Amino acid sequence: MFDPPGPPGQPTCSDITENAVTVSWTEPETDGGSPVSGYIVERREMTGKWIRVNKTPVLDVRYRVCGLFEGNSYEFRIFAENVAGVSEPSYPSDPVKAKRPITPPGPPSNIKLKDWSKSYADLVWTKPSRDGGSPILGYVVECQKSGSAQWDRINKDLIKFCVFRVPGLSEGTEYRFRIRASNKVGDGEPRELTETVLAKDILVPPDVTVDVACRDLLTVRAGQIINLVTRVKGRPDPEITWTKDARVLGRDKRTEMNNNFPLVELVIQEAVRADYGKYAIQAKNSSGQAQATIIVNVLDIPGACQNLKVAYVTKDSCMVSWENPEDNGGTEITNYKIECRQPSQRGWTVVTSDCTKRLFKAPLVEKCEYFFRVSAENKIGAGPPTETKAPVLAVDPVEKPGEPENFQISEIGKTFVFLKWKKPEYDGGSRNLAYHIEKKPKEADEWERLHKGAIKETYFMADRCIENQMYQFRVQTKNEGGESNWVTTAEVLRQTRSQGLMEENGKR
Repeated sequence: MFDPPGPPGQPTCSDITENAVTVSWTEPETDGGSPVSGYIVERREMTGKWIRVNKTPVLDVRYRVCGLFEGNSYEFRIFAENVAGVSEPSYPSDPVKAKRPITPPGPPSNIKLKDWSKSYADLVWTKPSRDGGSPILGYVVECQKSGSAQWDRINKDLIKFCVFRVPGLSEGTEYRFRIRASNKVGDGEPRELTETVLAKDILVPPDVTVDVACRDLLTVRAGQIINLVTRVKGRPDPEITWTKDARVLGRDKRTEMNNNFPLVELVIQEAVRADYGKYAIQAKNSSGQAQATIIVNVLDIPGACQNLKVAYVTKDSCMVSWENPEDNGGTEITNYKIECRQPSQRGWTVVTSDCTKRLFKAPLVEKCEYFFRVSAENKIGAGPPTETKAPVLAVDPVEKPGEPENFQISEIGKTFVFLKWKKPEYDGGSRNLAYHIEKKPKEADEWERLHKGAIKETYFMADRCIENQMYQFRVQTKNEGGESNWVTTAEVLRQTRSQGLMEENGKR
């Protein structure tokens, strides 16, 4: 009696393509007493059922399974067969995906020399049209010196991008360059740069181009970033100098200068009004120099108004006037805000906030005092206010009074002269009248005030006179509006005994 053979060994897969795979296995450990007459091969997709793939038993221990679908994953198992029957199945193979076989990638294309100098060469290229069925892992750059047949690999690690700077060139030496793409299978065929490269410096005069975003004029608000962007070309790399209003700029807490050729930037953080002005960039190398200018305007609130005045005060109004701020904040002043307060108040009251002229008639309450302040506004906001230093009183204006009337000497004593007069007919609009009295010896040039402050009475005792000395006296009226003209007596002789009026007195 014979038994069916044991299960074959676990199959392995090789030579995988998009529609076929070669499956291999080992013979069973036992043939059941009868030689194995053949093998049955089955496959299944990962979630499918097992399907027999060979119609007649396979006599060999390998089989090429065809008819697979590209992109699908498959498992395989094997049965052994003899005269007694079919064995148990082998363990399934590891899953395999039907896909095109992986080969080294094709050569890169469009290799170009972007830049070079006496010590380096910048190469750029595009990826191959064929990746060999596996993602490209990187690139290898090789060089060959003039007169040598040997190609030397330059980069130790694979280059991840399609650009590379070849360092360490010897000045005056000619080089050839070629590039290979690499995937997990290996390096592909190389593509060579069509031109040879002579390691030497290129001399190009500088050229400066201002970015369109800040060309001619850049306007920012206070607190924003000033970013002046230019593109500078030249060989060797030019030396860059930035100036503002002809003053050389340097790096500080707010100012950065970035020279990543060809991109050259001046960055100023947290712009302030003082940053406005004319900026210039100068690029200079051994081949020449070039420059460009940019006007920067920083918008901010306006400055304080100038020369604030209050005039033409009456009991119910006054005229408030001022001059524009020295700095309008970089944009047109749109309006002015006028505020007032009484001395006993801390808060300010808005009189108007939409005044467009530098003159305003403010309403007042009679006999009240007022402080005023004015601030200019633009589209950014309101500037600091300018305040009056002293309050104004809401009363009708007072003019200077008329001259005292009937000024005369009513009595002359041993050491004094008694003067008297009458109030002026015109008081200037104020009842608050006072007087100044002065005297002058005959031979003197200057008048002497006979009292401190002002006197309210219409008479005055001029004492401390000197015997036998000739004197003149004069008087004037004073109020809030000013002082009148003087009224002067004729010359008077101070005698040794009291007497009446020596001469008839007249007015000047």
